[in-house]
Amino acid sequence: METLLQQFIKAFGWSILNSLWQSALIYGVLFIILLSVPKMAARYKHNLAFGSIVLMFIGFVYNFFSKITFNTPKDTITGNLESVQLHQYFNNLPPSFSSKAEQYFPMVAAFYIIGIFLQLFVISKGYHQLAKFKKDSLSAIPVSWRIIFDEVTLKLQINKAVKFHLSSIVNVPLVIGYLKPVVLFPMALVNQLDNDQVEAILIHELSHIRRNDYLLNLIKTGIETLLFYNPFVWMAGRFIHIEREHACDDLVVRLTGKPLNYAHALLKLELLKDKSSPAYALAATGKTQNLYQRIKRITNMKTNYLNVKQQMAALTLGIACLFSIAWINPATTKKVNKTMVRQQTVAISHDQEILKTIVCLDTTKKRKIKIVTIDANGKKTEYNSVKEMPDSLKRDFYKDEVFSGN
Repeated sequence: METLLQQFIKAFGWSILNSLWQSALIYGVLFIILLSVPKMAARYKHNLAFGSIVLMFIGFVYNFFSKITFNTPKDTITGNLESVQLHQYFNNLPPSFSSKAEQYFPMVAAFYIIGIFLQLFVISKGYHQLAKFKKDSLSAIPVSWRIIFDEVTLKLQINKAVKFHLSSIVNVPLVIGYLKPVVLFPMALVNQLDNDQVEAILIHELSHIRRNDYLLNLIKTGIETLLFYNPFVWMAGRFIHIEREHACDDLVVRLTGKPLNYAHALLKLELLKDKSSPAYALAATGKTQNLYQRIKRITNMKTNYLNVKQQMAALTLGIACLFSIAWINPATTKKVNKTMVRQQTVAISHDQEILKTIVCLDTTKKRKIKIVTIDANGKKTEYNSVKEMPDSLKRDFYKDEVFSGN
């Protein structure tokens, strides 16, 4: 019969092995979803990644308890003979993969316990450092910053009592704590940031409080501690960290409408900080290798996050431009060649006929002449040109003074 310790060792061994392939499947689904929907909002990506590591942890716990069997004394007595017979039977069988794997489970369990203690040591050291930051080397913030802080807190509808201090031992803005959160700004930033940049950084830090990121980060850290051996947990955790910062960046850009100003503030913070940022704190800049991608992402959103005032200003400017163009370049009227007709009637005597010519002079290049003759009986004859007239009429026609110069 197996002892309780042997059952625990076997349960730990199988839980570790099974959790690896199960986590691989979960991470594969997460990766496919994030790859298929690249424009998904950052907060949804964060929730999916966080849910994936929770599923990995649930799978580990389920595997552990499914492998433990608690035998009662009655079951032990009645099962002694059967267990002896089964033991003799299985000893005669060739070793299977399961039996071979279980031979290494005591070693796996020992390494697992050692790894847990190392993780707990690192975590305790990190949170001890955070506790020190909350109490030591604190200074009052400028009055203008306090006004901005109160406005941002009201805008984000944060009901918790949040403290805001300057610190001489932190090098980046960060938020510490869940029940009694504290926002810390480095002392060196007092003369480095303008009010708009201070507002942007405060929105980022306070959005962590609004989203309960500190509590979620504690849960994430606990899962990573228990499943420290699982690479898929760490890869999903990296997604959580990236999308958490992206979600806060989105809120900053949406509320301020100044992505370039915010990106400049992040870059300035990165240049001022050193490389010893505290672990487990929620800092504005995050990791250096991710900051470039964040700044690139923020600057690419500059046309997508125009606030209402900017939209109205753009609309007003566009209308003003249209009116200016209409004023400077008035509508050109179509040139219409109006024919200015002048009629002149000339009476010419020709035997028994009287020639009456109607001369049409216009503004076109070609001058038009219409000649009408009326004889003694009142009969009218029209000629469009002098060439159409009979020779006898042409002589009398050219004698007239009106046409003598033509």
